[in-house]
Amino acid sequence: MVTYITQYIKKYCEKFDEMHRNWEDVNERIDLMRQALAEFPAEEKLLVRLATALWEKWGDEASADCFLFVDGKTVYNFDKVRATEGWEEAAQIMEKLLATSTDDKIRSEWRNNLIRLYGSIGEKEKVFLK
Repeated sequence: MVTYITQYIKKYCEKFDEMHRNWEDVNERIDLMRQALAEFPAEEKLLVRLATALWEKWGDEASADCFLFVDGKTVYNFDKVRATEGWEEAAQIMEKLLATSTDDKIRSEWRNNLIRLYGSIGEKEKVFLK
C-alpha cells in the first residue's frame, strides 16, 4: 500500500525527472527540490535530485573558461573552478548520501561524482574516498 507521503514524493520526483529530460532550467529544478525538501527534509530520492541539479549547474558554470594559457601551455585553472558557486552544497549532499544511503547504486554514483568534483577543484587528498 502506497502512502499519501510516498505518492507526494513520487510526484515531486516525476516532475523533476520530466524537467530534467526536457532540459528545463536547472534553477527551476533546484527550486522544485528545495520546495520538496522543505516538506520532506531527509528524503533520499529528493536529495539525489537536488545534488544532481546542483552538480549540473556547477559543472556548466565551472567548465566555462576553466583553462589558462601560461608560457604557451594549457593549464587547468583550479582557482576559477573552486571559486564557482555551488560545489560546496553539492559535495555536502553527496557526502551525506555516501555516508547514509543503503542503496549501492546511489553510493557508487555519488562516490564517482565526488572523486570528479574533488579532482576538479584540486583537492587531491579527498579523491581517495572510503
